[in-house]
Amino acid sequence: MKFCKKCGNQIADGQICACVGGSASPAPARTIPPAPTRTSMPTNTTARTTSPVPPHTVAQAAPSTHGSHLQGASASASQLASTMKNRFTGAGDLDVGGDPFERGLQIVPDCIAPNEGEIPVKQYSIATLSKSIFTKFEGKLQVTNQRVIFRASGRTILGRFYNHSEFAIDEIAGFDAMRDKTLNWLNLMVGGAITLFLGFGGVGMDGGLGALLVILALVSLVVTIYKSIRSCLSINIKNKGAQEVICIPLKPTEKIVLMPMPMTVEAEPAVDTEMAIRELGAIVNDIQKLGDHGVNKWL
Repeated sequence: MKFCKKCGNQIADGQICACVGGSASPAPARTIPPAPTRTSMPTNTTARTTSPVPPHTVAQAAPSTHGSHLQGASASASQLASTMKNRFTGAGDLDVGGDPFERGLQIVPDCIAPNEGEIPVKQYSIATLSKSIFTKFEGKLQVTNQRVIFRASGRTILGRFYNHSEFAIDEIAGFDAMRDKTLNWLNLMVGGAITLFLGFGGVGMDGGLGALLVILALVSLVVTIYKSIRSCLSINIKNKGAQEVICIPLKPTEKIVLMPMPMTVEAEPAVDTEMAIRELGAIVNDIQKLGDHGVNKWL
């Protein structure tokens, strides 16, 4: 097989091409048509113009799982801390207004519901009750036209605590009160042990350190004596049968369980103790004898 030198057509061996009388000019070279090119449709660059996305935008589009894990762990830790705080302070456990001591609240109507037609007349912060550094309660005494109410609220090492006692005012016959000084033997023993430890340590050493320990021992002795002498308070409100119906502090039969061993609560005077002792008997007698006129007298 060969090709014509004039037109470039393929001819067989010995065959003469049909273009014999053609021009002597050389046949045009065989060209391979170029492959079709893909043409894109013209786009409206004004309508579809997009601005390049900055790198930080791309990073924000995909949320970080590491950050979510940290947020979850932080929320769990906060919840645990809140639970432990409520456990040791008593907040959120039967408390009123979020304060286990119920400070600034009236017993009626803030802590308990009033009776029909009940009018609060006077309330006193009458006692501070405690047994150790782990227990503290604040006692309030309230007189209404229908009841005499004592309520102590606070916390122990185990959580929230309150004691509530009330009695009809028509049945109240009188009360007795006593203030005295006593020794807190627990404070005395702990402070005495610290004082002896510092004193013997300072005597056995020479130089400035020994002198410092002796001075600390003397300071500890003074603080121990001061903290061990406590004012004690006892108020017993009695009914017409001479029975004690409201007792401050709690009687030995009314104990708070701290650890396996029950411990009786002690009472110290509070800011309104003296005023309560002066006025309580008069308020009760006026309400019993004068009714609403006695209430208005003390409002």
